[in-house]
Amino acid sequence: DIPDLINSFDIMIHSSIEPEPFGRVLIEGMCLGKAVIATDIGGPCEIIENGVSGILVPPSDPDALSDKVGYLLDHVDIRQEIGNEALKRVKERFSLEKFSTKINSLYDEIIH
Repeated sequence: DIPDLINSFDIMIHSSIEPEPFGRVLIEGMCLGKAVIATDIGGPCEIIENGVSGILVPPSDPDALSDKVGYLLDHVDIRQEIGNEALKRVKERFSLEKFSTKINSLYDEIIH
């Protein structure tokens, strides 16, 4: 069960070194209020507002990743704040309602 697994994490890390068009796993973690650290490449750049709803690190930079992990482990209050902002961002930008509205608007534009 994915939600149970994600809820067992203190921090969710997405350390891909290749760009992905959309990081669904990031959205899943953010939906559960997790602080996410992801590489600054591909979809995560559009999903995460760096330092607010998650943290972006350069790809192939284990020292930067390690620094951010350590920082969030040491600062529970900031980790929780980022998790709260992550949930808020998902609701505002990536909810089913937002998706439906955008798709319907696109269809209307194409048809007319």
